[in-house]
Amino acid sequence: DSIFTIANSDNTYIQKFFTPWFTIQNQLSDSEIAIEFASVATHTGKNQYIALIIDNLHKFPVFIELCYEDELKQIDATYSEGLKKMYDLIWRPIETYIENKRKIYFSADGLLHILPIEYATPKRVFRLSSTREIIKNNPKKKRMNVVAYGGLNYETYDTLSRSKKELLQGSSSSIVTRGTRGALPWTLVEVEKLEKLVNAIVYKGEKGSEESFYQLENSDFNVLHMATHGFYYTPDEVEEKRNFISNYSFIDLSQDHFDRELTHSGLILSGANNTLRGEPIPDGLEDGILTAKEITNTNLNQFDMVVLSTCQSGLGNITNEGVYGLQRGFKMAGVNTILMSLWEVDDKATQLLMVEFYKQILLGHPKQFALKIAQEYVQQQNQEYQSPYYWAGFILVDALD
Repeated sequence: DSIFTIANSDNTYIQKFFTPWFTIQNQLSDSEIAIEFASVATHTGKNQYIALIIDNLHKFPVFIELCYEDELKQIDATYSEGLKKMYDLIWRPIETYIENKRKIYFSADGLLHILPIEYATPKRVFRLSSTREIIKNNPKKKRMNVVAYGGLNYETYDTLSRSKKELLQGSSSSIVTRGTRGALPWTLVEVEKLEKLVNAIVYKGEKGSEESFYQLENSDFNVLHMATHGFYYTPDEVEEKRNFISNYSFIDLSQDHFDRELTHSGLILSGANNTLRGEPIPDGLEDGILTAKEITNTNLNQFDMVVLSTCQSGLGNITNEGVYGLQRGFKMAGVNTILMSLWEVDDKATQLLMVEFYKQILLGHPKQFALKIAQEYVQQQNQEYQSPYYWAGFILVDALD
């Protein structure tokens, strides 16, 4: 009864949870379980998180009450204590349902979109954009045909890219993150290693332009690797910095535009600093800022996976329809799997994680397992890197192979 009371208060929840649940159930083996998390308003006015569980042991979805939103807001997931708290709030209330399951699929809602809850349990957990992904037929694995962006030159008129040696000497790599617009020395190391490891086609220096991105439509590539700066402006930041960011032509400041939020997140490509400084762009050139909105207008159906080796690439405005950011942009463009980050990521540690991730895929491991091994590898390289800050920010969405 509780399930239907909550569902009937919002048609969105009826569609999200109940229309396809029996179809999903038919696709699950006895060792699998699907969980839809949801944030719902209670009679007290507080938002509470619930879990709707679908498996073969129960005739109907099982409704479980979890925590309140205020409790989740207090979690800092960059520390081990945060992971422990997430286990207590999210997984402990449903552990009797998942303890004997080999695979756990879940779809997030609300703040769970931006918390790496999959790392708060030792179980094999798959994050999905929707549990409807379970009923899709996964394509057979194909040889990776990778195109990679990294070591980009963000200055438009600098025709001579700095060498790898100059980049490394000019930056303290241990404190560089991929959330500002300066040089990212380890992105160059990253893509040059991928060039050798997976025979990737690499765009670096001035070649990693917005124009080159649009040329990926209808190409033969099936993996896109983006090692660069990412950005996301929250609605509050847009209002606070309205006068400042009004100089940015790529940002939509309207209040009634359906997908204006998709212009508030994106990737920084070659030549973008002129745009970020408010300087004019030469005729015939793109501005170097690839927004999530622009990505939605691109056909990337041939891409099995996009790896966003950037800061905050998994963030966006959270709505009833999911996260309005790069994730939505790439999914609407037709991409299958996305690897993305929830916070600012360290330049050097990210390079280690990404290269190991591809090594593990080449060994034949599924994407989700390859990421797990890569995260463990990073923790082994440096005592400092054992902190979740250096590895738990990266999450996979729709990685069912």
